[in-house]
Amino acid sequence: MDVCPSIAARVKHLLGIENPYTVAFDVPFGCPGWLHCMIIADYFIKSGDARKILVIGADSLSRVVDPHDIDCMIFATAPVRLLLKQRMRRTGYLHMSPGRIQKMR
Repeated sequence: MDVCPSIAARVKHLLGIENPYTVAFDVPFGCPGWLHCMIIADYFIKSGDARKILVIGADSLSRVVDPHDIDCMIFATAPVRLLLKQRMRRTGYLHMSPGRIQKMR
């Protein structure tokens, strides 16, 4: 498994983000990881450290779970992107879609 650079750093590069102050890091653990990322994003926006945050979640546990094992939990493969933006001291959704990331104005 190739773990260096992280998937987040690769995505930053593929999106063409060249700002050295843009932070990119991976958070594992599926749904709990997604919730953790949302808490981190909320903190960064409320503290004023960031104005926009792109959170990307991708789970592919369905590839490694035995579908014939009745004792295993049900896992899904689910990609999602969420762009959060500060609006008048509140955190709000700017764009969320199961499709491709669209350029924000």
